Amino acid sequence: MKSLLTVLLISLFSIGNVTAEKLKIAANSWAPFVGEELVNKGFSTDLVTNILIKADYDILCHGHGH
Repeated sequence: MKSLLTVLLISLFSIGNVTAEKLKIAANSWAPFVGEELVNKGFSTDLVTNILIKADYDILCHGHGH
């Protein structure tokens, strides 16, 4: 879990705000962290989405089941 969040946060800070494209987020289902059927699509999805929104990113979230 920590390594997943670390990778996501490093990716967040290595991407500049120079493009007008939406940042696309994709993940496989992994309850309780990620899942289309979970509240706010899961803990990790909710956390990363809120961080990106506060950093003024325009995002799209895609989930992929097993």
